[in-house]
Amino acid sequence: MEKRIDIRVLEIIDSHGWCGTKEQTYLITRELSKYFHVDLALAYGHKEMIQKLDGKVPLKFYEIDNGSKRRFNIKNYIRLYNIIEKGNYNVVIANSSWSFNYLRVVYPFLRKKPKIIAMRRSGYIPSPISKYIKYSIADRIVVVSKEVTQELKKNNFYPEKLVTIESGIDLSRFKPVAVYRNEIRKELGLKSDEKVFINVANWQPWRKGQDILLKAFKNLNCENCKLIFVGNGTNSEKAKKMIEELELKNRVITLGF
Repeated sequence: MEKRIDIRVLEIIDSHGWCGTKEQTYLITRELSKYFHVDLALAYGHKEMIQKLDGKVPLKFYEIDNGSKRRFNIKNYIRLYNIIEKGNYNVVIANSSWSFNYLRVVYPFLRKKPKIIAMRRSGYIPSPISKYIKYSIADRIVVVSKEVTQELKKNNFYPEKLVTIESGIDLSRFKPVAVYRNEIRKELGLKSDEKVFINVANWQPWRKGQDILLKAFKNLNCENCKLIFVGNGTNSEKAKKMIEELELKNRVITLGF
């Protein structure tokens, strides 16, 4: 299908690293670029995103990611403002809360106001200040599940702006290959008949619930089972300490990112 160059879209993401939000941003950008002109605004040196999209969509760098200090770097805001002003975009999509913070600051100064789309991936209800100052400029709020949409509607969070587009999984990426299975099990010290559970998420128990998963696994009556954590921080001292405190050291494997 030919690109419809009459519609220009800017995707915005912030910070380095990789997570579910970054994965979705990559997939959304890749797929939308088949139908529209799509640019991606991102942090300098975001190696994973650059590796996946460089040469496929135009990359516009605006953010110097130095942790929490980035919010005070006025140049980050100026660079994003210039990208939007020069890009003459019809639609701007903020893929994360912090990218939306940047957009909210520069929005009043834009001479041409593009349509604004915000993403919501959890049922967490933002504060009244965030709701009325930040999300008030969104023309649509895309929610990734029906359950989260219902939760937001129940709390009267701009029900007229909510659009549900459920997250999907490309099952063709997952192919059972016996030789890989045997190699990886050998590498991890897993027996061929052991049952394996895998959790893929950054180590954030307060958000991802690894503490709940560990307690449930402890109560699972299966000595022939192993639990594997994959993601940033899963091999950290904090993660290992929680696992040891639950006396699961010999049943849990932590692989990191």
